[in-house]
Amino acid sequence: MPGYAYDQRQVNPGRVLHIAGSRILTAPKNAFLPTVHQILIGAEPSGYVDHGSIVAARVEISVELTKETIDLGRIPTPARAYLSAQRGTIRANLQEYQPEQIDLATGGSGTPEFGTNFKRSYIGGKLGTEKRILILDDFDTDPLVDAEIWYQYWFTSPDAQSGGSFTRAEEKAAFVIPIEYELLAFSVGGFNRLLEYRAISIA
Repeated sequence: MPGYAYDQRQVNPGRVLHIAGSRILTAPKNAFLPTVHQILIGAEPSGYVDHGSIVAARVEISVELTKETIDLGRIPTPARAYLSAQRGTIRANLQEYQPEQIDLATGGSGTPEFGTNFKRSYIGGKLGTEKRILILDDFDTDPLVDAEIWYQYWFTSPDAQSGGSFTRAEEKAAFVIPIEYELLAFSVGGFNRLLEYRAISIA
């Protein structure tokens, strides 16, 4: 619009605006990441467990840093800021109301115990196991047609822990299973990190 320094033009005008859907995979704690390439459903990397369909393909990823200041002077004024705490969580609603998804949500490996004519998971009393977590963001575009340079986005941590809490919720008259992972610290370059992000290119 005339008179405005900026309008709604894209910073990267040669790239599409993504519509994306997410998927959750987990493996044993500190498992190696798969070879860097697009991961396809039905061809998951060895050792990883797929959490199945997710409501609206939506995974909430949150890393929050708490900042404090050192204040000086008769009128306290910030002289320096420092990081006093940080926390990261991953949340989603599992859409497949099945024993495997219930076991995952309650902190298990996704493999419920077998009994005679039944499968069983216990709820409560202990935190979930620590796992490698890998979130896949897939796009609704064909990168070769739409001039995109990324096949997939990955968000990953070598140490995430399910709290073991359990809720049976309802979404559009269907039962769904909320799941939450707490991101635990891992050291990179002398800093405690909570999450790694990777953009997976076509090349």
